[in-house]
Amino acid sequence: MKRALWAAIIACGATAVAASIAAFATAPTRDDDFTIDEDLIIYRTEIREYSIPIHESDLTHIGLQLSSDDSVLVTTIDQQSLTEELVQENDWTDIAFKNVWRLQPGGGAAEVVNEPAWDVDKEGHLLYLIADPRPARRHRLSSQLNEAVPSWWPKDESVGKGDRPVYRYAVPAHDAFYYQLLGKRINQTTDIWGDVSQFNGPLRLVLRDLSTDDLRLAVFELETTKPYYSVNTLLSSDGMHAIVYTSARDRIWIVRLADAWKAFDDGRDR
Repeated sequence: MKRALWAAIIACGATAVAASIAAFATAPTRDDDFTIDEDLIIYRTEIREYSIPIHESDLTHIGLQLSSDDSVLVTTIDQQSLTEELVQENDWTDIAFKNVWRLQPGGGAAEVVNEPAWDVDKEGHLLYLIADPRPARRHRLSSQLNEAVPSWWPKDESVGKGDRPVYRYAVPAHDAFYYQLLGKRINQTTDIWGDVSQFNGPLRLVLRDLSTDDLRLAVFELETTKPYYSVNTLLSSDGMHAIVYTSARDRIWIVRLADAWKAFDDGRDR
């Protein structure tokens, strides 16, 4: 009798495990279902992608210089030459450049150019992985977020879980948050670092202005033609420029956040 009872229990357990495994294996991926309320959008633009072979180890600090012909210079920096003068005063005089690329308007492959193409006497922008280090400021901005509107806005500053692959960070020098809204998850695997998801479809960088009580958004639609993994953003300390890049390290988007701040200002003046 006991042997039969244990056999039945084991059989039920095996069935439940098998069902769980089957459910996990066949669980459908979800489409991007985070609809941005059109009446909240103050500014929207589309940005073409660039192909640029920046090594992962060089993606902590990037130099950006805008040219009069609307082309952009992007440079990787020898970390040993990073100085306090560059960080605090934007002085590029003594910087050692590792690589310099020219990006023409409209996206496409970056052109390798030599170091003299970067004009050390012209304004440049240092972009790096940055978050406002002042907890009081982050908490103040977080308290201004209306969690009910829009419903898809992240509730915390950590990486989203499950079907909410979104991020949220305070923007330096501005009363605003930004987040990256990813598209449809098409594949998910696990490595020694944890879950790795691959996405397809729309990729958007969204700014939420907190300088007024009105809910106002700026949306940067980042054109992408191939699947991508996790996305990261480099910001300048003044919050006026950004570079978005995928974990594949071969595609970037140059984002002029200054255009969004101007649109917010113009909207406030109306």
